Amino acid sequence: MTRHILILSIVGMVLVSLVNARYIPEEELKFKRQLADMRAAEYRALMALSRNITCTQVACGLVDIEKSGKKKRSDISSDDIRRSTLAQRLIRFAAERPAKTE
Repeated sequence: MTRHILILSIVGMVLVSLVNARYIPEEELKFKRQLADMRAAEYRALMALSRNITCTQVACGLVDIEKSGKKKRSDISSDDIRRSTLAQRLIRFAAERPAKTE
C-alpha cells in the first residue's frame, strides 16, 4: 500500500512538472513584440548617457538600418536577451544618475 502511494506521488510530481514546463508560444511572441521597445529604450539610454544634445533623431546613428531591416524572424537569441538585460541596466543607471546642469 505504501509502495503504491509512493509511486503515485512520484508520477503525480512528474506530471505536474511536465505540465508546468510546457512550451508557451504566447510568451515568446510577447517577448519578440517587446524587443523593439527595449532596443529603442537602449538607444535612448545610450544617447542620454553620452549627453549628445545636437542629435534629435532616435538612435542617432547607433542603428545600422540595412542590417536591422534585413533581420529574419527567428527564435529569440541569447544576444537579444543579453541586449534587453543591458538596456534595462542602462535605463536604471541613467535614472539613478543625477543630471549635469551647466
